[in-house]
Amino acid sequence: MRRFLSIIAVLVVAGLVAGPAMAGDDAATLKARASAWEKAFNESKLEAVAAMYAKDGTRMPPNAAPAHGHDAILAQLRESRNMMSGVVIETGDAIVEGNLGVTNGRYKIKGTDGTIVDEGKWVSVGKKVNGEWTTVRDIWNSDKPLPIPAK
Repeated sequence: MRRFLSIIAVLVVAGLVAGPAMAGDDAATLKARASAWEKAFNESKLEAVAAMYAKDGTRMPPNAAPAHGHDAILAQLRESRNMMSGVVIETGDAIVEGNLGVTNGRYKIKGTDGTIVDEGKWVSVGKKVNGEWTTVRDIWNSDKPLPIPAK
């Protein structure tokens, strides 16, 4: 009986230690996905970027309608990519709770001449499905004020 209780105690302790480690692994994975997104987008591998989103995922660009689903997301990615030379993404925190994760950070958009034309912050919500992370919501907001026409 004592051996049985010792084994149970070891398993409980292992579970307590492995739980946070697994969440840490997932957080690292979410951060790595942001870097992979940046690399694929900058290399114009937009199908690969769109594949990172859930089939019912949503991208919510500033000052534009949301893009829902793979086809709309791919179209929005193509439209965006044609207006810039690339993006720079900095990853901040990644928080994981079960099969949901939230990642945030900062971004810079490079115009076609390579100058920074916009910068701001972003948040991405991921969901782990069958052991793989997929993006279900993605939103970003500029730090620059909206241009207001003169009266």
